[in-house]
Amino acid sequence: MRILIGSIASAALLAQAQVSPDARDLLMRSGGAAATANTVRMQGTESSELVYGATSRENSGSFSLAVSGARTRLETKFVETSPGSAEASELSIVDGTSRWRYNRAANVYWQYPAPAGPTNDVLGRIRFSRDPAGFRDGKILRQETMEFGGLQTPCFVVHAAYSKLPGNATAIDVERTVWIAKSNYLVLRDVWEFTMDAAASLSMGKSRVTTDYTAVEWDIPLADDLFVFHPPDGSRQATPSATASPALARAASGLKGAVLTHGVEPAITAEARAAGLQGTVSLYVEVGGDGRPSQVEAMEGLGLGLDEQAVRAVQQWTFQPRPGVPDDIQDILDVDVSYRLDPPAPWFVESESFLVNLPDRQRIDEVIRPVATHYAAPDAAACTAAGKTAVRLTVGRTGKPLDVHPADSAGLLADAAVKAVQSWHFTPGTVNGSAMESHGRVAFSCRPAGDVEKTAAELAYRIGGGVSAPVLLSKVEPEYSVQARKSKWQGTSMLYVQISPEGKAGHIHVVKKLGMGLDRQAMEAVKQWRFTPGMMRDGTPITVEATIEVNFRLL
Repeated sequence: MRILIGSIASAALLAQAQVSPDARDLLMRSGGAAATANTVRMQGTESSELVYGATSRENSGSFSLAVSGARTRLETKFVETSPGSAEASELSIVDGTSRWRYNRAANVYWQYPAPAGPTNDVLGRIRFSRDPAGFRDGKILRQETMEFGGLQTPCFVVHAAYSKLPGNATAIDVERTVWIAKSNYLVLRDVWEFTMDAAASLSMGKSRVTTDYTAVEWDIPLADDLFVFHPPDGSRQATPSATASPALARAASGLKGAVLTHGVEPAITAEARAAGLQGTVSLYVEVGGDGRPSQVEAMEGLGLGLDEQAVRAVQQWTFQPRPGVPDDIQDILDVDVSYRLDPPAPWFVESESFLVNLPDRQRIDEVIRPVATHYAAPDAAACTAAGKTAVRLTVGRTGKPLDVHPADSAGLLADAAVKAVQSWHFTPGTVNGSAMESHGRVAFSCRPAGDVEKTAAELAYRIGGGVSAPVLLSKVEPEYSVQARKSKWQGTSMLYVQISPEGKAGHIHVVKKLGMGLDRQAMEAVKQWRFTPGMMRDGTPITVEATIEVNFRLL
């Protein structure tokens, strides 16, 4: 049976709709028979807009959805209307066991477990809106007619508020304006507005999704082959293997925005293994519109060849492409690649950060930071209990560590770290090829043998509702990139960050790009900032989400 939204309903339904209905009752009935039918086919158009700060993204296009029980087939075609004109076509098939996604532009497909809960497709939102558990309140705004298929269809316009949005864990403050046909309760138009609970929400970002239905069918036969995925000729499969190892699982859990679908484990060098070097390499990663890293660079490294191995591995990663990507860059983020020995050693290098002294009144064409060429671990006997410490140092023009001293408080751990770093050696930092002194900080953690490390990702909280905001204690001003200085480029880079219970910024994701290498400089600087952590009402330190604007101005 084919039902057009503008068709004439039965006299019983018409009489029922003419009784002044309650908004809640209308919402529980919205979607009509199509919301509960076993087989459904829908077609229409959809547009979305995301606004954060002074930046906005818009796209619009068409969709075709077929549903049979737990099986779905959704075909979409969208065009970015601002700031570019990138087109994205995608096919999603759920066969009851697996979900298949195919991106035509990249000619890549993925296989996931079938979703267990409500989906965020057009029918999933309608079915979700009928559930009283998610409904908060609503009211009838007015009555009007909408033209469809050459017919004028009377409808109620209802506004509602919901506690969440299906299939979108980051949506808060969810509101909906829906046009419901008076004759049969079918949805003619559906507008969802919500705040993004993360980077966009904290900078007053808003998202709006508008769906207009052109045709609806239900209780019709649908061929079984419609829900079978056939890989197109020449396509390749990207498998979601991010949890194949603890190192990849840790990296994937820290990513914000980008969705890792395939990861390659970095190799540890023989030199690092022999030295007992464990630690984290922090990478700056730009993800292209095809889901592949287009730029990977080390921001905080370890030396002994591990930085190059981390870069080489992440260059082979793939991420889930997203439609409508401006400038062919869909995400800019930091990726922490961890190296751990088997069996693990007690000492772990959390981070190494260096700033090279820049000469006055000299044109700067290239700055290279120090890299460790000789490493010695602190004394294992000093690590009697899990703890953290850090040292500050100067790397001289010959690469020798100078003035090594505790960065924070003294103690057994700090003494062991200072003694170890005094024996290190580096290739010195350079400016335009000439060796220069550099100032740096090395952070360590230690864990005695047998003390099991907790690797589960920690929940990040939003500020408010009993969660206090972090307070900045110290900051490092970002350096200007050579490219931006030459071009006299200025502006603001907006970063999403998570402030840990230790007061460190991590899991950084660029939500407003500045370019010219300044986003990387902003990320490098913020990773060195220190905060008093956000806390619960009882004083427990927790991980808190925040956005940070880093301004670049030439004097």
